[in-house]
Amino acid sequence: MVSIGDRAIVFSMQLGVFWTFDTHGSLRRKSALYPEIKEDDYKDLFQFEKAILGWQMTPEHKILLAARSIDAVLLARKSHPIVYADGTTYPEYARQVHDDWAAKDFPDIQWWKFDPETGDFHRQSAPTGFPDRLQQLVSPYSQVVFTFTPEGVPVFRTPMSIPSGEPASVPKKGIPITAPTPESSTHQKDS
Repeated sequence: MVSIGDRAIVFSMQLGVFWTFDTHGSLRRKSALYPEIKEDDYKDLFQFEKAILGWQMTPEHKILLAARSIDAVLLARKSHPIVYADGTTYPEYARQVHDDWAAKDFPDIQWWKFDPETGDFHRQSAPTGFPDRLQQLVSPYSQVVFTFTPEGVPVFRTPMSIPSGEPASVPKKGIPITAPTPESSTHQKDS
């Protein structure tokens, strides 16, 4: 939850949905980074890749977001499932294989600025020195952590494997594995 003036904002990093409440607790607005995800889909979160990798309040009281692309959110778990039909999850090593393949197939980190006043999302370039591909991180699925200096300069805190601006090599799929069976184990605006 984030408090800004007379508003409280609750959001889902999994779905990229922001709910804005007033001081009386009344819902004032729902804003979705990816409106393609419908409310009926909220009940089955495991069908979606995590939408928001990291966030931070800017000095201007906006929220800067590091996010996966809409294709990654909607398609990564369909092309590389991590959940069995009965709802149980694969063992940890199968999850790592999913993460590696999903990072290869959907490598982009997109940067957005959310305006709590209007509920709009504005696409941004990656801040200077910040990654724009998952392969630039030491662990492609580590949380993206950054802060702002008192002067308002963004500072990236997540360990990076290669500097921003250098070409990111895409990892090879490696040795394919057969995942075990349960029996065996908005309105988006470019700026």
